[in-house]
Amino acid sequence: MARFAGTESYVATEDLTVAVNAAITLERPLLVKGEPGTGKSVLAEEIARSLNAPLITWHIKSTTKAQQGLYEYDAVSRLRDSQLGDPRVSDIRNYIKRGKLWEAFASDERPVLLIDEIDKADIEFPNDLLLELDRMEFFVYETGETVKAARRPIVIITSNNEKELPDAFLRRCFFHYIKFPDAETMARIVEVHYPGIKHRMVEEALKIFFDVREVPGLRKKPSTSEPQDLLRCARGAGLKEKALHVGVARLAQAPALRRHWTRAVAGARHAQAYSAAARGTSEERAGCEPVREAGLHRSTGRTLMLRLLLLRHAKSGWPPGILDVDRPLAKRGQEAALVIGDYLKRERLAPDLAIVSPARRTQETWERVQPILGEVQMRPDGRIYEAPVGRLLEIVREVEPRIGTLLLVGHNPGFEELAKLLIGEGDMDSILRLGQKYPSAGLAVIDFELESWGDVAKKTGRLERFVTPKFLGNGEDD
Repeated sequence: MARFAGTESYVATEDLTVAVNAAITLERPLLVKGEPGTGKSVLAEEIARSLNAPLITWHIKSTTKAQQGLYEYDAVSRLRDSQLGDPRVSDIRNYIKRGKLWEAFASDERPVLLIDEIDKADIEFPNDLLLELDRMEFFVYETGETVKAARRPIVIITSNNEKELPDAFLRRCFFHYIKFPDAETMARIVEVHYPGIKHRMVEEALKIFFDVREVPGLRKKPSTSEPQDLLRCARGAGLKEKALHVGVARLAQAPALRRHWTRAVAGARHAQAYSAAARGTSEERAGCEPVREAGLHRSTGRTLMLRLLLLRHAKSGWPPGILDVDRPLAKRGQEAALVIGDYLKRERLAPDLAIVSPARRTQETWERVQPILGEVQMRPDGRIYEAPVGRLLEIVREVEPRIGTLLLVGHNPGFEELAKLLIGEGDMDSILRLGQKYPSAGLAVIDFELESWGDVAKKTGRLERFVTPKFLGNGEDD
């Protein structure tokens, strides 16, 4: 049996190749989730190319129905043709249009079937395909025939996590989450698309890229295509790696704007004394769209940098004779705090300021997180302990404007109530999990498109993510 191992134009990590080959061996649909731009849809194309198999693509829209993937019967056309005396009306098959699943089932070769962005469709869409994907057959009522797959297709299903998928559907899939590439993997991806490109230019482009991804408040973080676009623009405009390096250095002189693509490219062009008019070239001639500043306020042009981290204390114990405020962390809580600390560092979520409840369990949680993050300004605030949601909101609104990322370490039910109060939109899966339970060591990341902490109010935030120890693979949630 042929196995997928990536292609010369697609960098597949080891865990991704294992997932693909496991799904092929088990003959189960592979459900692939991940950030937009991480190569989910392209994966199906590369699997087909690698295995020399035909590719059948079904792009899902909000109006797509499951029946369209099987077949559609055009009764209106048949009625019209019957009125016109068309001899084709005698065979109903002339008015049945095959869908993508039928095409895949009827293929002489084992095809790769891509069901792209399934989460765009109605919530009932996945349930309506359960039987067909499980048994690889369906019944055509108009002709009385059962269509069975000649060869079970390799089914790749992608989702951007815009909607929660039904449990019954998930149980029938082999699941894989494509993590966003680290710097080393990104460098490999660039090398695939730009063979022989100078390493210094790649390093500078990736530095800009990962800095931009750290900017709080972005509705859409840059994907894997953006650094390639930056390099394409730089090469097309005749920029050298030295100029790109100077452009990056110029960002350090304007901290509030140092993470934006526009400033980097503009600084690089200025450093090289580049003139589009004199050189007879432009971004359009270089094959590039004009670079737009990401994450800037529409009216003032100020950078949006407000991010609130709500970290509930880790699992605590309650020894006899101890007051609530003096409860220490349990052993499991100590481990969970370290896991959250590692996650904050890995995801580059270090705060500019941490405001911590004076309770022993919150202090011990912070004492385990802080050394992992490095030097972070910490401010104890007794108001967080047993605080109602109104008081917590007051604490947030008092924070000075220079703070871009704020971390609160405290307690429930106040933190859960504050999160629900502030969240107006966000990642659907995270919103649902937060609504079900806000466990010990739970971390909510809420972004605001606001200029001041004093403007934070009900439904002004966007839940960027919600993680818990269980979500990170560290046992059960408490």
